[in-house]
Amino acid sequence: MNQRNIQLFPVTCQTQDIVLPDEVKEFGDWLSKMAAEAEAAWMLAHLDDGLLWGKVENKRLIVPSSTAQFTLPVLQPITLQRLWLFGESGEVYLWRDADEGQWKKRTTKAVNKNATADFAEIIEEKWLLYGTDPKATVDGFTIITDGSQGFGHAIPLPVKGKFNEQNRPLRLKVRHHLVEDTETGFNRTAMTTLAHLFDEKVKAK
Repeated sequence: MNQRNIQLFPVTCQTQDIVLPDEVKEFGDWLSKMAAEAEAAWMLAHLDDGLLWGKVENKRLIVPSSTAQFTLPVLQPITLQRLWLFGESGEVYLWRDADEGQWKKRTTKAVNKNATADFAEIIEEKWLLYGTDPKATVDGFTIITDGSQGFGHAIPLPVKGKFNEQNRPLRLKVRHHLVEDTETGFNRTAMTTLAHLFDEKVKAK
């Protein structure tokens, strides 16, 4: 069950305009550098042709390759819709502004409780992810499909065993960063960031 307790987790948050590299390899190197600087462990990308997970190892961003049975999107700037590089200490979020058509980067970073912060309090949740039937392993990723939905993705975790639809094991930990509403005095969510990807059967780090 999700815990809805308010916790102290001060962060800084900066948003800036960016230009994406044009070439696929240059784009991958650019993301790897950004992930290393942000101490990110995971990547999630929404592309025109689907969803793609990634992981960061030895300061390099790794994404899975397609197989004969399962076609995965290619991580490339021309089809990118939005992208997250994330870990326990913060997140980098890339998206295209719908009105301006300009690419934006939002960097959220955890800071010491005595430091100046843009947001101080959070509520954490564990979101349920699709996946009941691991099919294959490729590049250290598990290709897993969902029994009733037929939806499949390559998750950067070792997943073994088949699960029923009431016991999907994959989880995405998110943080809702809170601010006080000046009119009502109640807390409201100012933004949501991604923090961790894990298998519920395995103790989260």
